[in-house]
Amino acid sequence: CSSDLESAPAWKYSVMAGDRARAKFAYAEAEVLYSRALKSGRHLHGLSPAERGAVFVQLARSQDAIGRLEEAVRSLREARKRLTGEPLRVADAIATEASVLRRLGRYAQVRRTVNRGIALLDGMHEAHADELRSDLKMVVAGMLGYEGRIREALQWAQEAEVDAQDRKSTRLNSSHT
Repeated sequence: CSSDLESAPAWKYSVMAGDRARAKFAYAEAEVLYSRALKSGRHLHGLSPAERGAVFVQLARSQDAIGRLEEAVRSLREARKRLTGEPLRVADAIATEASVLRRLGRYAQVRRTVNRGIALLDGMHEAHADELRSDLKMVVAGMLGYEGRIREALQWAQEAEVDAQDRKSTRLNSSHT
C-alpha cells in the first residue's frame, strides 16, 4: 500500500526525533514529533498496538513536562488501551497517570488508578514490578502528605520503601546468579 510506504519513514523518523528532543529536554518539540508519529502511524498496518502505546506514553510524558496535564491523561489512557497483555508497561503508564492526576488534584481518581496498578502487579516479584509498586505507593504518600494526612502518608511511604528494598534485593540476587 502506498500509504504504508509514505507513513513508515514518517513514523520512524518522527519517533526518533521525538526521543532525541526528550533527551534534550525539548518537551514541546517532542510533543509535536510524537503526535506526528502517531498520526502517520494510523496508516501503518505493520505497527503493533504496543508500539503505538509506547509512543503514546512518551507523548504523555512530554505533555506532562510542559504542563499539558489533561492531554497527558488522555494520552496515557490511549497508551493503556494499546498495551494490553503487557502488565509492566501498563503499570508504568498507570504510575505516570496517577502522578499527573495527583497534580491535577483528582485524589479519588489517584486512589483508584493506584489500586488498579498495584492489582496489576500482584504476584509479580521482579525488580521492575517492585519499582513500579514503590512508585505507585509514593504517589499516594505524596497526595496524603499534601492533604495533611501525615500518619497515612508515612504508612504509604514506608510500604513504598519496603518495595524499593525488595527491588534492590531482587537486583542483587539476580546479579549473583
